[in-house]
Amino acid sequence: MQKEQEDDRPVLGRLGNWMEQIIHEAQQRGDFDDLPGKGKPLRLRDSDPYGGMEADVHRILKEAGFAPEWVEMRKRIVAEINWLRENKTHSERPSRIVEANILIDRHNRAVPTPALALPRLPRNFPE
Repeated sequence: MQKEQEDDRPVLGRLGNWMEQIIHEAQQRGDFDDLPGKGKPLRLRDSDPYGGMEADVHRILKEAGFAPEWVEMRKRIVAEINWLRENKTHSERPSRIVEANILIDRHNRAVPTPALALPRLPRNFPE
């Protein structure tokens, strides 16, 4: 019995080949046949804050109805700010301001550019 020869390629190379194999098998099964925009050229935009291949991935996800996590967080932050503006005397205000700031911090770490960061809420928000 022959001993199996050890693969001395870098791990990334082995994973790349493995991923290519998975993609090839999925193509053979027709897993990509019903994707929106099949057979059409990719619309590449230079103005996307992600840039390059990451921009294409985000555009494809957006067209499929998905949004980046930071966009979903931003929606939750806006909803929380609206609640705080409408409930100025509610007993939960202090804890909800703290929770909103935690979410804002997570959001600001996730945005693709600092220009999209949100300011933290002061303890006495809104005055």
